[in-house]
Amino acid sequence: MATRLQTVASTQALKNYAVGYMSDAANAQALLDATFLTGAGIPVASEFQYQVFNKGDAITIPNSLTNINDPVGAIVTYGGTKVTTQLDQHKVTSEPFYVGPRITDTDLLMKLEDNARHTTFSLMQGRTDRVFAAALSAAGAGSALNLTITGTVAVDVVQAAIEAVQLASFGAAPIRVLFGTSAFRKFCNHPSVQGRINGGATKTNNSTPTEQQVADILGYGVEIRQSRAIKNTAQIGQTATPAYTLGDVILIAAVSPNPSTTDPSALKLFVGYGDNSFAPKYRLVRGDDSDYEEATWGWAEKVVNSNSGAISRLNIT
Repeated sequence: MATRLQTVASTQALKNYAVGYMSDAANAQALLDATFLTGAGIPVASEFQYQVFNKGDAITIPNSLTNINDPVGAIVTYGGTKVTTQLDQHKVTSEPFYVGPRITDTDLLMKLEDNARHTTFSLMQGRTDRVFAAALSAAGAGSALNLTITGTVAVDVVQAAIEAVQLASFGAAPIRVLFGTSAFRKFCNHPSVQGRINGGATKTNNSTPTEQQVADILGYGVEIRQSRAIKNTAQIGQTATPAYTLGDVILIAAVSPNPSTTDPSALKLFVGYGDNSFAPKYRLVRGDDSDYEEATWGWAEKVVNSNSGAISRLNIT
């Protein structure tokens, strides 16, 4: 028999609220950084397969010219390895709700909406952290871009990294460059970059380029974003210590805006179908008063590195 909390939670009003708030959270600046690196999430079943490309793997494109009457057409052979895996289950549990007779259904619904608001951002921030962890792990220690050395041409260094990533992805995915917050500032203020803006800005007549101007300077049709992601590095109960997640790091990656399980982009975000993507569950909290219940909001997803050569890291020093 359904409990009161389960009955109230099954209303369409709460589902609409939760979905709407998920959309709002998805547009938070930090999560936009994550999506910039993975493209759209790929809906999959709990167990799924995807193609992994390693350095040196290639996509074999067959001769597609064939007779229309031939029973078998050309077959595309993907390089790399087909991997079978499962979605990871993430969840956040609320504090117990009092659902005794003195609490109305309207009050319960408001408590659930408030819970959805807080847990949604927790889940979304967790996704951002997982994407950045996967990106930094895939890119490795990276290479130094020392802007203090006289004669350094910062644009050339980034362009060389773009070319390497483009080759590793066989040109099959657009290139995106995610600048750490301070990395973007230092890159834009470097003389080798200033000299290419507005006919040649100088130290005494400098200019702050936009993301689009930096993209135009780098070429290759790249997309540019300055990271806005911030994390709290302090432990629970300690004074907050906010810090930019990327800082002086530049990530260059091949990213398909709408990826598939087989394209050679660097990272992919797999998410559960339908209710598996944001499914609330409820249970009675057995104790002195069984009128308490709690809500657990579940989230099924997995971030994977699907092409080790299609992401590169530069560290500004």
